[in-house]
Amino acid sequence: MLSRPLGIYIPSAAGVLLVLLACISIIKLDWRKFTHSKLTQSPMLLILAVSFTYMFVQVFVHDMSLSTPYVQPFLSWIVLSMVVYILYDRHGFIKRLAVAMFLCLLILRPFTVVLLKGGDVPRQTLAADIKLDNANTLAAWLGFCALVFWLWGWNQAMVLKRFLLWAFSILSTFFLMETVSRGGLISLVAGLLVGLRSIPKKKWPVVLVILAIVSSVLYVMSPALFSNYQARMYDESGRLTVWPIAIRAILAEPWLGYGIDQISNRVTSLDNYNNYIVPMSPHNGIILIWLASGAVPALLFILLWYLAILRGYKGKWLISADIDPLPLIVFAFLEMMQNNLIFMDIWSLVPLFYCFMQKPVENDST
Repeated sequence: MLSRPLGIYIPSAAGVLLVLLACISIIKLDWRKFTHSKLTQSPMLLILAVSFTYMFVQVFVHDMSLSTPYVQPFLSWIVLSMVVYILYDRHGFIKRLAVAMFLCLLILRPFTVVLLKGGDVPRQTLAADIKLDNANTLAAWLGFCALVFWLWGWNQAMVLKRFLLWAFSILSTFFLMETVSRGGLISLVAGLLVGLRSIPKKKWPVVLVILAIVSSVLYVMSPALFSNYQARMYDESGRLTVWPIAIRAILAEPWLGYGIDQISNRVTSLDNYNNYIVPMSPHNGIILIWLASGAVPALLFILLWYLAILRGYKGKWLISADIDPLPLIVFAFLEMMQNNLIFMDIWSLVPLFYCFMQKPVENDST
């Protein structure tokens, strides 16, 4: 992320380092625990099942290469998952991840640019060739940081540390609103509302007052942000047009899909309601996998998210021990439903694993 803007980019260096980390993870892996895990109890096994079935259909049914865009990322997803699988149950890992992500975003602030397409409102994102050069992707990173800092702050006994974390949460939310990403803001609000379950009901009025104050602070910082969201409120993003067409295409070929390179042509030919060609980008992880490789990887992918949300809901013991997993997985799920491969980002991958936590972690005394 930092190599290109800082002028230290080396081709393939990040991939090589990630593979080395995965090799170390394999060496440190408790293979007895791994081999005795049931499919529905291990996010790693489910991710392997989704990835291998998806790639098998692409290569052996649709004659795609593993280097094809939207195929190769599944290999990277497996490698990153191996690293996360070793680290996710270490105490405080998800908090340290949010801090590292937030620091990276602060370093990249000088490289932000404002995009303006046609009559659209100005949207802030990072310069081209940086990982987060898409406004919605940048908003997802910022929303994850804001949500973790908010939840983390509630578990702090020290008032100073609590308000410091909440200040980071407000700043992350402010940066998110600069992207004018409706999906990112909706996902964050949903995560905050779900997070109310970790707060005693008698304190809910206090929470509402705090949120009202935060909204006022954000408005004072930049009233134009609220005007931008108001201007984009009724703009059609294209998803409501693409999703019905994509669903009809799935129903026409549910078992093996069309192959990732044929999705656009097939979906356009099935559009019986419009006289124009609809650019095919599902902006939805489930729809993308089902259209490309059919029912098996898609259903396994749905099972992965279902189990993660269910376990996150039942993982109430984590609320006092670390961070409530349910708001994080709800945030990640909503973002996955609005973007193609955003579920492969580390901020989305970690909550998936976090919800499968098997044993309590020690109370955080730091």
